[in-house]
Amino acid sequence: LGISSDVSAQDVKVALERLLRASVLVRVRNAPTTARTANPSVPGPAAPPRYRLPAAARAVGLARVRAAGEEGVALRAFRMACAALAAEAQIAWQGPDRRIAVQLVETERHNLRAALARPPLDAADALTALDTAVSLWFRWAVCGRRREGRAHLGRLLRHCGDDTAVRARALWLAGWLAAQDHAHRTAESLLDRAARAAARHADADTLARVAHARGVLALRRADTGTAVARLRRAAEHTYQDPWYGPGPAYSQVLLAIALAASGPAGAPVPAPGPWGMAAAVPLTPARTTQNETRSGPLPGPRCGLGPT
Repeated sequence: LGISSDVSAQDVKVALERLLRASVLVRVRNAPTTARTANPSVPGPAAPPRYRLPAAARAVGLARVRAAGEEGVALRAFRMACAALAAEAQIAWQGPDRRIAVQLVETERHNLRAALARPPLDAADALTALDTAVSLWFRWAVCGRRREGRAHLGRLLRHCGDDTAVRARALWLAGWLAAQDHAHRTAESLLDRAARAAARHADADTLARVAHARGVLALRRADTGTAVARLRRAAEHTYQDPWYGPGPAYSQVLLAIALAASGPAGAPVPAPGPWGMAAAVPLTPARTTQNETRSGPLPGPRCGLGPT
C-alpha cells in the first residue's frame, strides 16, 4: 500500500535495499512483473516489487507503535488506505479487463482481510471498514467469496449502527449474497431493511438494486408477475454510480426471461438449476479468470457464467 511522501523514489529504493541487506524486510515479489491487460499481446504497466516484514520485525514494530500510543492512528490510516484500494479495484472491475481488478484484490488480499477483520476503533472506523467491504462487492458476489463477504458484512453491520447511505448499500449487498446462498428468508429481511434505509437517504441506485434482487427471488418462486414488475424497475433505472454493483443490462436479460415465461403461451418458468432458477441464468452477472476455491456448491469456475 502506497502512501504520499516527500521522499524521492531513489531514496526509497536505497532505503529498501539497506533494509533487505539487514533482513528487516523480505522481498515477496521481484520487479518487474507485468500486469495483464485486455489484449494479451500488449504488456501492461510494470508492477513494482513487494516487500514484507518478517514476523519478528512485525512484533518489534507493533510493540514500539503501542508504546508510543500510536496503534490507533496507524490502524485508522491503514483502514483508510485499504478503503481507497478497494474503491480503485471496484472501478477497475467496470473497465475493459476485469482481470486487473481481480489481480489487484488478490495481490492485496492479506491487507484487505486484515482491514476488514480487525476490531474497529469506533463508529467512524467501522464505517470505513464497511465501505471497504461494500466496494469489494464483486469479489464476494461474483468471484466465489460470498460466504466470506457475508461474514464480514454481518460483523461490520453490527458495529455500524448509524443510519448512513453506506449502511443501506451494505444491507443490500448482504441480502444479495444471502439470496445467492439460497437463504431466502434472510435475504428478504435484509432487502427490506436496505429498501427502508435507501429510501431515507434518497438512494435510488440501491432501491433499483433491491428491486433486481427481489425480482430474482420472485423468479425462483415462479411469481412471474412480481418478477416482471421488479426487474422492469431495475432495468429502466439510470444509475448515478456506475462503478458500484451490477448495471441494468443483467436486469434486462432476466426481465426478458420473465416476460417470456409469462407470455401468451403461458410457458412455465424453466426448472430450477443450481441457482434456484433457470439453469442457464445464474444470479451473478460476470466472469473472472483466477482459479480459486468456490464458496458454494456450484460446478465450474469460481465466477458466474451469466451475461456481462
